[in-house]
Amino acid sequence: MKKQNMTDQDILDYVAISDIVSLACGQDIYVSEISVMPAGSWQIDVLKKSASVCLVMTYEQLKKALHDPEGLFILIPKTAFLTRGLIESLCRYAPFVKNVIIEE
Repeated sequence: MKKQNMTDQDILDYVAISDIVSLACGQDIYVSEISVMPAGSWQIDVLKKSASVCLVMTYEQLKKALHDPEGLFILIPKTAFLTRGLIESLCRYAPFVKNVIIEE
């Protein structure tokens, strides 16, 4: 078995994502989990630097990320051009399970 070397960033990514997912809103009507984190939280700061998280700013970027079979985590920063209603609407019809994190 090949040993995997985790970097400090990998460990921070894992801890931040685990913490956010444990606080998910639990919206049953969505395929995706929606979590809301306050702006400036350490989890958001870590995830903005993570290569495993897709950062989206627009409707088209969010739609593309929700339809991508590869990515699991989507971060929507406070400065994104998306309303909560629009985010929820797109998540309702997403074909893949995603963890959507909204910075508020």
